[in-house]
Amino acid sequence: MDVLEKVAGRYCNELLPYIKWELEWAYLISMVQLSINSVDREWHKQNIFLSYLRALLFARGPDIILALCTGESPIAAIACNELMWKAAAVWWLSLFIPYDIFNKILNIELGDVKPLIILLKILTSLRCLAAVEAGVAASLKANPGCYIAVFIGTLAGNGSFAVAGVFGDFAKSVSTPRITKLAFCDAILFTLVQTCCTGYVSSCLVHAVCAAYYIAAEIMEAFGHKVECVDPMYEVIRKIVVLCDLVK
Repeated sequence: MDVLEKVAGRYCNELLPYIKWELEWAYLISMVQLSINSVDREWHKQNIFLSYLRALLFARGPDIILALCTGESPIAAIACNELMWKAAAVWWLSLFIPYDIFNKILNIELGDVKPLIILLKILTSLRCLAAVEAGVAASLKANPGCYIAVFIGTLAGNGSFAVAGVFGDFAKSVSTPRITKLAFCDAILFTLVQTCCTGYVSSCLVHAVCAAYYIAAEIMEAFGHKVECVDPMYEVIRKIVVLCDLVK
């Protein structure tokens, strides 16, 4: 266990801060690409200003929704000139660079695999995982011992689909049920570790294990082997909670 804790500590305290720049860029590219692919490309050409604003809002969509839920300023989530320039750069490269060079590079294939797409997905997943832990930690600091940290961590980790009933199509657009389930499970783990299991297992170890799962799952999925442990977990929880189905 000491060896695992040491490895996990190096991952969380040394590697993650070192690759933070790469994680943020990967997340930004993923979200801008999501905003672009959510409507027909011809629409972007006809509505350049609206298209850019859409990309900017998608780039910080979960943060905007989280700010609304916590009573903070949603504008503060996007009021950063650096973010606006970065989003503009990715938006232009994805849509308007001659010969579509950016997307062609991003979709380079080696055999049946697109290595840059795989790397982008892995880095985006790791960024969301780190956001879940940060959200849980911040919530528990503000509200010690309160399990609202699960909700905050879920939203911080791009689990905005959970509040689509309140925030509508925008919350659905910036997230998916699968991403929300993953963020929810991660938030539960981090919350339990930081409230009930202090001294038994560290957040770093949980973080490193979850990161290893994400990396392995994305690589295996790229080779046609889908790894899914969240849905079976949900099915078990559903059967425990919905007892009425068992007595019919």
